[in-house]
Amino acid sequence: LFVNTHGQVVGFSTDAEDTRHGFVWRKGVFTTIDAPGAGPGGTKAIGINDRGQIVGAYRDEDQRIHGFLLRKGVFTTIDAPGAEGGVTVAQGINNAGTIVGFYVTADNTSHGFVRRKGVYTTIDVPDSLWTEVYSINAKGEIVGAYEDAQGIHGFLGKPARKQQRTN
Repeated sequence: LFVNTHGQVVGFSTDAEDTRHGFVWRKGVFTTIDAPGAGPGGTKAIGINDRGQIVGAYRDEDQRIHGFLLRKGVFTTIDAPGAEGGVTVAQGINNAGTIVGFYVTADNTSHGFVRRKGVYTTIDVPDSLWTEVYSINAKGEIVGAYEDAQGIHGFLGKPARKQQRTN
């Protein structure tokens, strides 16, 4: 479950046939979210920003997992470049519309991503076995998790400062 500053909540539930259905709860009303193209694995709504834009993931008929953005009733599929492992999960979105999540490569390794204005940036913590990004705030700071030789850790990533040119 995730809640924005307006008290809107997103999440998912499972029906009697074991199919997941995303939902948004606004002002006491539940609305089901089922991504077009979702197979029996269904849809998960995972993040929502204050503009009501929702991100999540769905499993298609071929068992591939795709991220999605739901904005003003329109679904956009999100497949990170390099997601040969058949998995992209959109986890969070800030009010600027920057989306974060993770994708899996053919070697079954998770890599975090930031998608800003349609451009993907891969996030891999140095010396990690895998990295996943879960959320982003208004400053562009990201949080996630990674695993290294010592175990699993959380992280906070701060945006790089713009470099100024000196003459």
